[in-house]
Amino acid sequence: MVDYLIVGYGSLGSKICQSLKKKGERILVLESYNENYNKAIEDGMEARLADARDPTLLRRVGGDKVKVVIITPSDPNVIRDVIESVRKVNSEATIVARAKNPSIEKELGNLGCDVVISASETLSEAMLREVEKIYSSRNARRLERIIMNVASVNGRFAIVMHDAPDPDSIASAMAFREILKNYDIESDIIYGGEISHQENRALINLVDVDLVNVSELDAGWARRYKAFAMIDCNPEYNNVSAMPNGKRPNVVIDHHQVDVERVRELVGNDGLVDIREVGATSTILVEYLERFKVEVSPTLATALLYGIRSDTSDYTRDATREDFIAVSKLLPRVDLDLLSKIETPPISSETLDVLGEAIRNRRVIGSILISNVGYIEDRDSLVQAADYLLRLEGISTVLVFGILGDEIHMSARSNDVRVNIGKVMERAFRELGSAGGHPKAAGAKVPLGLFKAVKDKETLVRLVGDAVTKKFLEALGKPAEVLEERSTEEKKYS
Repeated sequence: MVDYLIVGYGSLGSKICQSLKKKGERILVLESYNENYNKAIEDGMEARLADARDPTLLRRVGGDKVKVVIITPSDPNVIRDVIESVRKVNSEATIVARAKNPSIEKELGNLGCDVVISASETLSEAMLREVEKIYSSRNARRLERIIMNVASVNGRFAIVMHDAPDPDSIASAMAFREILKNYDIESDIIYGGEISHQENRALINLVDVDLVNVSELDAGWARRYKAFAMIDCNPEYNNVSAMPNGKRPNVVIDHHQVDVERVRELVGNDGLVDIREVGATSTILVEYLERFKVEVSPTLATALLYGIRSDTSDYTRDATREDFIAVSKLLPRVDLDLLSKIETPPISSETLDVLGEAIRNRRVIGSILISNVGYIEDRDSLVQAADYLLRLEGISTVLVFGILGDEIHMSARSNDVRVNIGKVMERAFRELGSAGGHPKAAGAKVPLGLFKAVKDKETLVRLVGDAVTKKFLEALGKPAEVLEERSTEEKKYS
């Protein structure tokens, strides 16, 4: 079933469709001009070459069931006719239209148009804002229905995080739990893996949040929960061992790049999937807290602010307008003393050792730096090393990796506008294990596989280093010959 009916695929219609498509929304375009219709098909949209002013046709394509109709043509006569046509078959749909002449706004409202965008505004931006409001409102209503269903049976919620919970995922899970408390619903925040990063441990201790490691639960633990919410992760995200096999999440709220349509299929029509292109999941939860009228404590405000700051690297990595709006709402409530304590935890000796190894073993190929740190005890030390090495002059892309148990762990960073490091890591390592992230920050985890047969540790480290480096450079589109190049440091001392 289609949720959004877009009338017209000109410059305005195409922008709106692209925005909705990224969110995984189900769209149908009605276009009466061949050229625009062909462009919609080329762009991968579901489209019909048809006139939206025909009520019979509207009903035939499902216009009687759509939630939102967006009318993009500027001709007032066309707008009037389409509104009347829609209202003949669908009295419930939200209708959004543009008004070239502000004087007809009242007339369009009387005809049944819910939102009229004045031509005095930047049309594309204004319409996209209205679409965003509709999207957010629909998601909030859907979430409330899910919550009410759980509350009606006195059920319990499992809030699931990924296996390397960072400040953004921890803060977002805390916020979601506060929403549930408003409905007297009990919940547990569950994760797999380990929390070893000093700042993450400091955050947990200072905000006094209770987290449950899935390894501590018995075999039948999943049966105790009526619903599951995946926060700052999703079913396509491989690094989520706390989500029980065979269970569909009821709620997915995330900001990681993913095939949203695929996630919707996995969740089902009764669930909520809210995945947006923002810098942090905490930003999305700030909006939900506001919509559900949840009082945000100084502790929660501080955690959410820090979640946004850390995931956007102090607002320099993938930060969006929505992130800054969220920050402006949180700032008046933030506990600055608490924030200072979270930001300045002591550095562990393990992190210092890994950073030293990363510096010593760095290999520079043009603006790319790759470092094999060998055996590690703390995967989060790779993240800190990658962040540090990206600050080196002339370096725009960094990969730091090491061996932990029977797995190779990797952390990658890039500030090169031509490189989407999340996609690079997926191309290189997803088929071998798990990989993904954002345009500027990503990670991967790959089993040692056949390398486990190598008993000599030095040989194992070298073989892993060669294999990882080759895959990474190939995914970056670098020719195989660069593997034979020596780093600047190697040349200096040879």
